[in-house]
Order: sequence, then structure tokens, then C-alpha cells
Amino acid sequence: MRRIMIMTLLAGGLAASAPAPAAARDTLQVRSSALHPDRVLITLTLRCNAPRARCAGRLRAQSLDGVTVARTRPVRLPSRQPRRIAMRLAEDALHDLSEAGEETEVDLSLTPAGGRKRLIGFAALSLRVSCRSGTTIGSSPAVRLFRVEGFGVYACTDPHRRPDLVATEADALTGVSADSIAIAAPFVAFVTVGGNTCGFNSLSLYDLRAHRIVRTLSSQTASTDSANGCTGTTDTVTWLRGGSPRAAALA
Repeated sequence: MRRIMIMTLLAGGLAASAPAPAAARDTLQVRSSALHPDRVLITLTLRCNAPRARCAGRLRAQSLDGVTVARTRPVRLPSRQPRRIAMRLAEDALHDLSEAGEETEVDLSLTPAGGRKRLIGFAALSLRVSCRSGTTIGSSPAVRLFRVEGFGVYACTDPHRRPDLVATEADALTGVSADSIAIAAPFVAFVTVGGNTCGFNSLSLYDLRAHRIVRTLSSQTASTDSANGCTGTTDTVTWLRGGSPRAAALA
């Protein structure tokens, strides 16, 4: 009787420690991912942790709420080896992605042929801009200011380094944007404007040496509509428009 019990316990322990089926461990691993607004595409470094037959199929990219981010494309990935691929953004995807800011979360799926179970992956797209990106909105001998529509205003002081994000913008409900931008090296002064029911604005001073905003002056809302709880009429935009950039920035 004792021998039967020991054998039963051994069999149970072996069953509990047995490896899960291989298919349960098959994944689509994302090593790196980036959004390139100038090139209107995303780049991904993927590793297919599955047999070779499951690593070939159609790759899809969707936002977390199910909106298509990039055009579906056929891929043939090596098994358990990293490979870098590019996917062209879907129509209007860049506008949708801009509302998520500098990092956007995306669901990936690779559907193999022949009805095999699809592989799932997850990517956090980091925005990639260079000194050649966007539209120039101001310049000096040492600084180029440019806007990447929907994402923000950047400053380039060295073409070999990543540009500084000076002001974040969002084409969303609040409509946050940078206005009246002025260069007074090593400073960039700008007014942040936005609001929904109540408008707001603030004057900020960005230090290109410290790579951060070093001073902000916030106004009250520019609306006096008491029905929306709005108070005040201060408007800092006129500070920059009324004088020299340096005097305005340091006022």
C-alpha cells in the first residue's frame, strides 16, 4: 500500500512539472519599435519565438482600441532570430497617433497561413525625429526651430544629436498649441494656448543648455463666461508680440 502511494505521488509531481505545450509559449517578441512621422511609417525589430511555419503570414498593427495603425503586410520572419521590418502607416493614422504623444501603444498580430493560431505582440512606438524633420518656424545662426504637426515644437542645435522637444502640442479636445515663438539664444520663449470651455495660456522659457523649461508664467483664463466657471482676462500672448524676444522672455 505504501509503495502504491509513493508511486502515485511521484506520478503527480512529474505531471505538474511537465513543460507546457510548445504552442502555448509561441510569441511575437518586439525588441524595438519607432514611429517616423517624416517617412510616414513605423519600424519594428521582431523576434518570432515559434516554429518557422508559424513565422510567415500577415502582420497587422492596431491601436489598443482596435483602430488600424499600419497597412497589413506579408512577412516571413526567421524562427527565433531578430529581424527589422517597416510598415507604412494607414491613412489618417499619423493624426490619430499624434493624440497619444511621444509614445504610443500598439497591438501586433501575425496570422500564419493554413489556419494556424496567430502570434500576438505588443509595441510602444517611440517618436523619432531628426534635425531635418518637420516645418521650420524659426531660426538663428545656432538654432533651428521646427514643428512636427500634432506632436510639438522642437529645437535643433546640433545635427548629430536628437532635437529637444521644446513644447508639446496635441490636436485633441483641448487643442493645446505653441504660439508667438521667439528665439533669444540660448533661450526659446513661447506661449502655450489651449482650452475647451475655458481658454488658458502661459508664457514659458526653454533653456537650450539645460534642455528644459526654466520658467513659466501662467495667466488666468482669457474667458469671462461665468456659466462655465471661467474667470480672468489676462493674456500673455501680447507679452511676446509687444517687444523684443529677449526682453519679453525675461520680463
